[in-house]
Amino acid sequence: MDALAGYSSGSDDSRVPLLPEASRRLDLAPKIELEQKIDVQVHEGGTFANKVEREYYDEATLATQRGYKRSGEQKRAAKRLRKERKRGKKEKMAEDDLEFLGPWAGYESDNEEQRYEAQDESAGKENGIENSVAGQEGDFADSDSEDMPSTQLFAGFNSAPPEDVEIDFSRKRGSQVFQVPTRVAARLDGHSRGVTKLRLFPNSGHLLLSCGNDSEIKLWDMYHENSLLRAYYGHSQAVKDVCFASSGRKFISCGFDKRVILWNTKSGAIEKSMVVEAVPNCLLLNPNNEHELLVALSNSRIHHYDLSSETYNDPIQTYDHHQSSVNFLMAVDSNKRFLSTSDDKSVRIWDWQINIPIKIISEPDSHSIPRGVVAGNGDAIALQSMASSIDVVQGHGKFRATAKRFRGHSVSGYAVDINVSADGRVIMSGDSRGLGVFWDWNSGKVVKKLKVSSKVISCIEPHPQEPSTVVMAGSTGEIYICK
Repeated sequence: MDALAGYSSGSDDSRVPLLPEASRRLDLAPKIELEQKIDVQVHEGGTFANKVEREYYDEATLATQRGYKRSGEQKRAAKRLRKERKRGKKEKMAEDDLEFLGPWAGYESDNEEQRYEAQDESAGKENGIENSVAGQEGDFADSDSEDMPSTQLFAGFNSAPPEDVEIDFSRKRGSQVFQVPTRVAARLDGHSRGVTKLRLFPNSGHLLLSCGNDSEIKLWDMYHENSLLRAYYGHSQAVKDVCFASSGRKFISCGFDKRVILWNTKSGAIEKSMVVEAVPNCLLLNPNNEHELLVALSNSRIHHYDLSSETYNDPIQTYDHHQSSVNFLMAVDSNKRFLSTSDDKSVRIWDWQINIPIKIISEPDSHSIPRGVVAGNGDAIALQSMASSIDVVQGHGKFRATAKRFRGHSVSGYAVDINVSADGRVIMSGDSRGLGVFWDWNSGKVVKKLKVSSKVISCIEPHPQEPSTVVMAGSTGEIYICK
């Protein structure tokens, strides 16, 4: 007998429980045939992972984007040049030699560079345009300078409104109810490389000023068969902005050549010209004193000039609180202040000639704002957002954001203009799909989407006297008069 009952090997073997017969039988699961099919659809002009969309860029925009990539290559090239110059340093001569220069000796490539600069300068004078050093401001030049480019006259015209048209140009702006256009009434062969800005003659709107990427500025007649009256030649690269004075007798232009030019509208003479330190993006004449000019620059600064001063080349004020390129300028709050927008996704409001913004509008989810317009009879400011929406802020006081927002268009990636009808009832915008989009200001609903082009429409300008006329243009270079 075991010392511990129940713990012997014999007792263990005899007490092992057996499973039922049914639980010991293995039943295989039914066989299921799986058919694995991978349905891969590649869009036309696409890839395995995504779709490739076609985008249109004008030459000036493409050159700007390529410049960011070239900057790194230029730095590497400059580094290699420094090494080559160091290796090519002139050998030290004996101290008793008359040509001995010691540590102040020049480089072997200096004479070649001076020769190239002389050739560039002579070539510029042959083309009739005075060369300026990039990044350095130049003095204003008189219009009778020999090196200043000239304009070409196509037809004589009168800057006064025409008398043979059945329109009362003296009536108050916005006295008639705006009607949304329904068709393209006329097409003008505007510019060969895309239109960048449209401006109608102040108050009357009988003349149309356009500028484009072909470095030309053109003046059109809005009534007599939409004929071309004059072309202004003074820029060597794409023109970015034009701005009429309140009287319309003069206008100012700026372009990628860093040149800002004051023109006489009727004679075509260049009255003043200067070169700024960076590419100018936008111009604004102070409505309270049109001798004062604001220039928004791509180096995050805004320069304030006094055109009546003897020292034209010195800005009377510099606004430098933005962190990136300044895109847009506009007078607000009954012309008491001005507004600026930038690629740093902020909106800043300033007092004239004071380099401290009184209001900064910037949120974590904000997008860049390339354009804006005063709306609601001056009580609101509409801002075109790269999020394909038009946001509205108060036009005075604390400039708070409001809940009003307009959607229904597509502007992502493009600096598309917005505008307001003369009576303030309709707000309008261009579109990247070639549309002109119109909203009711009070309800926020889309009133009309007018198809005018196959490419982006970036310029839109309502007529101040005709209640149903809107002028549009974009990257095709054509100008569309819609009624």
